[in-house]
Amino acid sequence: MSLGHLFDQRADTPTMRGVDDWHQFHAAIALQELFPEAVLAPIRLHVDAKRHLCAIDSAYRGMLSLDSRRSLELQGGRYGAAGSKKFLDRNHADDAISLRRWDDLVKVAGKKTPKLKHYLDIAALCAAR
Repeated sequence: MSLGHLFDQRADTPTMRGVDDWHQFHAAIALQELFPEAVLAPIRLHVDAKRHLCAIDSAYRGMLSLDSRRSLELQGGRYGAAGSKKFLDRNHADDAISLRRWDDLVKVAGKKTPKLKHYLDIAALCAAR
């Protein structure tokens, strides 16, 4: 579960309700006082990175978690060629792709997610450095 998803305190995932919760923007807003744009932009763009990766890599969608596949459709589905190009032309697109791939690696069904305070404490330590 990402920081942005922690703002929704319901027991189920928003995609189960057919909702795109715009978690990428909630997380970036929560962190904007702690981090520079080079950190915030990839957070805001990681959903766009997923849409791009689904467009350019036929195997990528199949490796997504069930929840990520559901959210992909709620977020507009995979990009077409023009959408992918527009995404790649944005500042920090490469970093967003890296963040997306790391995000995919940590999605383990049934794994307990620490409370928001755990992540905010880490963020505060990083910002202090």
